[in-house]
Amino acid sequence: MAQQQPTERDAVCPTHGPFIETLLSTPNPRYVGVWSKCPACAREEQAARAEWEAAAKAAAAAEEAEALLRYRIACSGLEGRYTRAAFGNFDAPTPDKRHALAACVAFAEHIGSTAPGGDLWLIGPPGTGKTHLASAVVNHLIRRRDMDAGIFAVHEITRLARERIGTKRTDSMGHSGYRERPTRDNETPDELTDRLAGLPLLVVDEIGLSRGSAWEQEQIFSILNARYKNERSTVLCSNLTPDQLKTELKAALFDRMRERAEIVVMNWPSHRGSAS
Repeated sequence: MAQQQPTERDAVCPTHGPFIETLLSTPNPRYVGVWSKCPACAREEQAARAEWEAAAKAAAAAEEAEALLRYRIACSGLEGRYTRAAFGNFDAPTPDKRHALAACVAFAEHIGSTAPGGDLWLIGPPGTGKTHLASAVVNHLIRRRDMDAGIFAVHEITRLARERIGTKRTDSMGHSGYRERPTRDNETPDELTDRLAGLPLLVVDEIGLSRGSAWEQEQIFSILNARYKNERSTVLCSNLTPDQLKTELKAALFDRMRERAEIVVMNWPSHRGSAS
């Protein structure tokens, strides 16, 4: 009677010393007669593999997060110096400036809470830091709170809308109008309005700096009105007084937005051209 092959035997690992090898049982003919390796070596290899996989997963997540951050910044309307605007680099040596800074910080932290969104109006003459603080709010949401946000001057919004329509045409019935011209990402004018209306935060800058056509004013009205109805937070930056804003926004929209808005008056000398 043939002697049965042993399934265990003594072995010595050069690193960990003696151990018991076990004959592996497997249906794969390639591994018939293969003995187990040192258990300590196997545990170390498994730990190293798990560590490598965790590091690779973390690196992939970090790369994905960085790509998303770049995309959000690219879509946000932030450009040049305003991509670096932050609460920490806003010079606030006076009580009025510290009040404006604190209001913007509190506003940025409130967005996305369970309470309905509110609005913030930054009003004052040119050069007082309205766009800087508004950009800091946008940067804070994107970089610190992992949220979408945008800042666009009125003329930039209307330019984007016009880029998404074609030349004026007249159909066979004599009706004239603009044919939609999708952009590279196939966004139509209505989709642009929906996108800006749906952002967790939208800053509309330079309100009242120039008056556009009736069509352009309607685009701004549609976006702001939709944001009001959907309780989205909006920042308005303007050189106008509240009374002048009422004329600019139309009384109905002004009254709606004013009821939930905090007005911060930034009425101090322009920083542009100063030694600081």
